[in-house]
Amino acid sequence: MIAVGIDISKAKSTVAVIDSDGTVLASPFTMAHTQPEMDAFVTYLKGLGEPTTILMEYTGHYHYPVLKKLQDEGFPVCIVNPYQMKKYGDVEIHKAKTDKKDALRIAAYALEKSYKLVPYSSMEQKYEDLKFLSRQYNQRISYVAKLKVQLISLLDQTMPGITKILPLNSRSPEKCALLLFIKRFKSFDEIQRIGKARFLASYDVLAKKALERSASSKGLSIYELAVDSIIAFDAGEKKFP
Repeated sequence: MIAVGIDISKAKSTVAVIDSDGTVLASPFTMAHTQPEMDAFVTYLKGLGEPTTILMEYTGHYHYPVLKKLQDEGFPVCIVNPYQMKKYGDVEIHKAKTDKKDALRIAAYALEKSYKLVPYSSMEQKYEDLKFLSRQYNQRISYVAKLKVQLISLLDQTMPGITKILPLNSRSPEKCALLLFIKRFKSFDEIQRIGKARFLASYDVLAKKALERSASSKGLSIYELAVDSIIAFDAGEKKFP
């Protein structure tokens, strides 16, 4: 049996190959995550002519290109948790960490634990993909929530009371009347400058784009708010881009 250890990085991998006696068949080498280099790696593996155990660490998503390529070529690939590899490496006296030594360590683990390693399945891949997408979604929601709080805080200082007339709808920003309003008018000073008639006509166009109901009454309420408000910052100090 031949054991192949792959230490994954962002755009490249370091590969080590050892036989059942622990003899290093090829000095650890670097493989870029490109089609030509992975094709050459596949050709090399097929030329070994013996049953092969391929093992790599789970790295979030950097290992996906290599995993997919090898699975598409019919190679069973096993994935190990980095924590398991760390525990395995802790027993060594010399713990210097390099990509080449890590690849050899992974290959040695594959050789020693081959009896209990299970090839990674497509269902596991889908599960990991769902977890990754879930994390990305949660990060985005958290980021949007923070921006929403910051925006409302700025509006309370520059256009006090506007969110009572135009609520913030972050789910459909391209049709959110408040966001369209901010982009068009930027400040209460701008509304006062253009005057009542021009503002109401301009707001009516904006309201139609946002599918806003009661455009006339809301436009009038906003104009009165702009005229009567005392803002915390002058228009020259705080404006939305």
